[in-house]
Amino acid sequence: MYILPYEREILANCLEVRKTIQQVVDERRRDPNAKERGDFLQIILEDETTKDNNELIVDECLTFNFAGGTTSSVAGQNLIYLLCKHPHYFDQIRKEIDEQIVQPYLKAQVAAGTLAPGQVVSDIELLDLLTFDNSGELTFFQQCYNEALRIQPPVNLSSLVKVMQECKCDTVTIRPDTIVSINMHRLCNDPAEWFCPDSFMPERFDPKSPYYLTPAGKPRNPFSFSPYLGG
Repeated sequence: MYILPYEREILANCLEVRKTIQQVVDERRRDPNAKERGDFLQIILEDETTKDNNELIVDECLTFNFAGGTTSSVAGQNLIYLLCKHPHYFDQIRKEIDEQIVQPYLKAQVAAGTLAPGQVVSDIELLDLLTFDNSGELTFFQQCYNEALRIQPPVNLSSLVKVMQECKCDTVTIRPDTIVSINMHRLCNDPAEWFCPDSFMPERFDPKSPYYLTPAGKPRNPFSFSPYLGG
């Protein structure tokens, strides 16, 4: 029940936001070129589990914008900070982007006759060249991004969960009605799972690197890298 004026105001604002998002969804459905977009909204509009459920689509958009937007921003800021402290990794990322994104684009332009061989180009907009597909070629950048997520997860603790029935986690018994929160920072910085957990080492995400394993030389626990707990 929404009794107090501020509660009713919050409800009205929430309903207005949902109404606005639904209008955007309706406009996208009417767009004849929608399938060419390939963005988050188009993905959930084409997904079999969500495409016919307006309420679920709006819920997903709200989560993506309010929760995902903030955490993505923090993760990006953390990565920039760490690259500023380790400029040699930044140089490697620039080299990878040039080799995997810029040079293939220039070669394609030359092949199409848009550019002359050897012509100097200074007005390339990198963001215009990045796509969902070719961004997957930036292997080292992904390793750096994962390492930024590991060393400082955007959210340190999970949401609170009340245990409804007794359960056992290894040697710990959790009784009913216990409130549980998971420390994601601890998971991602466990010295038993990670070499020098306080150090920024993107190569630990390279399967060819010896740092890909635990200090004991064993495969890491799948949950040792859980910056979002799968969210």
